[in-house]
Amino acid sequence: MKEISMNHLPAPTWNWLHVNDRQIALPEEVKAAVIMTEQFPDGVKVTGIPEQACEQDIDDCWKANAEQVKLGDQKDSELLASMGLDEIEMSAGKAVDSYVKDASVNTVLYKVESGVKVSEPLRIKYDYSSPENVAAMTKTVIELGENAELNLVCLMTGSKGYGVSDTRIRAAAGAKLNLVHVYLTDEAQHILSTIGGRYEDAAGLQLIEVVTGSSDLTIGCHADLNGKRSYLNIDTGYYMEQDGMLDVNYVARHRGCDTDSKIVVNGALKDRATKNFRGTIDFIKGCKGAKGDEREDILLIDDKVHNRTVPLILCAEEDVEGGHGASIGKLSDEVRFYFQSRGISEEEIVDLMARARIDAVAGRIPDEVTRKLILNTEK
Repeated sequence: MKEISMNHLPAPTWNWLHVNDRQIALPEEVKAAVIMTEQFPDGVKVTGIPEQACEQDIDDCWKANAEQVKLGDQKDSELLASMGLDEIEMSAGKAVDSYVKDASVNTVLYKVESGVKVSEPLRIKYDYSSPENVAAMTKTVIELGENAELNLVCLMTGSKGYGVSDTRIRAAAGAKLNLVHVYLTDEAQHILSTIGGRYEDAAGLQLIEVVTGSSDLTIGCHADLNGKRSYLNIDTGYYMEQDGMLDVNYVARHRGCDTDSKIVVNGALKDRATKNFRGTIDFIKGCKGAKGDEREDILLIDDKVHNRTVPLILCAEEDVEGGHGASIGKLSDEVRFYFQSRGISEEEIVDLMARARIDAVAGRIPDEVTRKLILNTEK
């Protein structure tokens, strides 16, 4: 196993708070994760599907695609360098970058040409189940031409082992990406998801992440808002139970004028679950007129849960607007009495209030199939 430091807070605080980063161990051996997809919607070009793309059906709505498109002679390093993504800043940090770079796993490139607005969502299921001391990995690149639009839904699953997801995004002027990550893993699964992207004039990312269960998850997103009026919107819902661990690192780097970022995180912690949240809005000198806001609402269900929240604003520019805040609390006696007076048990009350956070985020997913899948999984 290899000890790696990741999810670094851009401006470190006191070490005794244990929020500056996360230390985890990842296996030395890496294999490609299993990728299962529907037929690709018109307008999406794909390169580099791994050989183990499956043919089996996934529930009633996720169908496999047997078609495989080879990466060809171009190596991953050459591909990323040609796109200017080899040096992109990722949410997990440089140590994870090196770990991913050294792994012999094909990069899968999803490309939408300029002016193409893909009407149907592209749905992909990743299975990160792996043998003991082996990490299942995916390397993903999303390239959007000028004024292109894409809805990409990723279902992250796994029954045991370690999974690593590396996603790099390049969005030209006016491009819009709606990216959805849904994590449905069991308690024996460790997942690391790192995202990095660059966005030009009026381009942006809408990221929705839904996390449920009791597994060990390290997730994050770093956005370079280079262009004027580029944007980042993050909407995350989580419900962690038992001994589950969730470590989150979101960074919005405002470089262009009139850029905008919104980070909204809502979740609940039950049993002995632990959650760390780092949300950073960084106003770089020259980003005049930029606006950034981050909010978190946490429901603490049991006394043995652990929550750490670090909303951070860095500012090197005067003409900007930034705000942050966190609301942390338990269910009030009034709420409990209201539900109990209607015959709802204590356990049902807790589950109802916690699931409401997931339902609210799921309702904003721009894909009816995925919304129904999340709601059915919760039952």
